[in-house]
Amino acid sequence: MRLIEAWCLLAEEGLFPSLCLTINESQFEKLCTEIEALRQRHQLKISNVGDVSRPAVLALYSQSGALIYPSTFESFGLPLIEARQLGLSVLASELDYVRDVLDPEQTFDPASARSIARAVKRFMGIDEKLLPLLDAEGFMAAITGKAE
Repeated sequence: MRLIEAWCLLAEEGLFPSLCLTINESQFEKLCTEIEALRQRHQLKISNVGDVSRPAVLALYSQSGALIYPSTFESFGLPLIEARQLGLSVLASELDYVRDVLDPEQTFDPASARSIARAVKRFMGIDEKLLPLLDAEGFMAAITGKAE
């Protein structure tokens, strides 16, 4: 769900990248219902093609600008390898096993929707606004909401 939450954060900033999911709707009915509700509420460009065959996955890769791989558990990472072999950019979890397979274009904390959204923005070439460096007085005013 962090991935979908990241797409909601991007939408709040007026950014609407497309996202294609491969989630089995009968096996994960509740999750798919939640995703659809968020898709409609935030006007997200998300589609779910469900379970697809290997040739269909390769066809999806050929239509994609990047693979985003928010896995939180170690695996062999076959999608990472397939995507790279087809010349796709990869955005992936900042976990050791990912770096054992390839060097992704962008990485993120898979437990943080904000981190995922920031990685997508970096990939899209959108710079984050830098936070101002505050002195102690300015910092206290910022966290307490009181101007000194």
